[in-house]
Amino acid sequence: MTNSTVENFMTKSPVIIHENTSLEMAWKMLKEHTFKHLPVLNDQEEITGILSSTDVEHLSTLFENSIENSKGDVSLFLKNLLVKDVMTFHVVTITKEKSIEDANDLLLAKGIRALPVEESGKIIGIISETDILHYFNQKYKT
Repeated sequence: MTNSTVENFMTKSPVIIHENTSLEMAWKMLKEHTFKHLPVLNDQEEITGILSSTDVEHLSTLFENSIENSKGDVSLFLKNLLVKDVMTFHVVTITKEKSIEDANDLLLAKGIRALPVEESGKIIGIISETDILHYFNQKYKT
């Protein structure tokens, strides 16, 4: 079995997004790349949040079902919002040297589904619950 550190199971060099990007563009990126989380950076390239596909899906559903919306265009609605208007602030991160078990414990304790991986203040990867499931699947296969 390979080394059980975050580094060995994370997605390296993840796609990131700027906090002033339109939500419409972020949604296109999420769908195009088929991943579920985007670390969000500011002008100083510091992590300021994380955007999940679930965040955008819930917002779109709320808009579509709102009383004020009678045939409104969801894409126009998303175009008028920025990532920073919807993202989750107070991002929990992890370092690449931590174990998969540490990452799993952190996800469970915080009730989140992905952790950006930081090194020297820069995002170098992201590890998700799916990555952790792959690890445990490999570990316990007979």
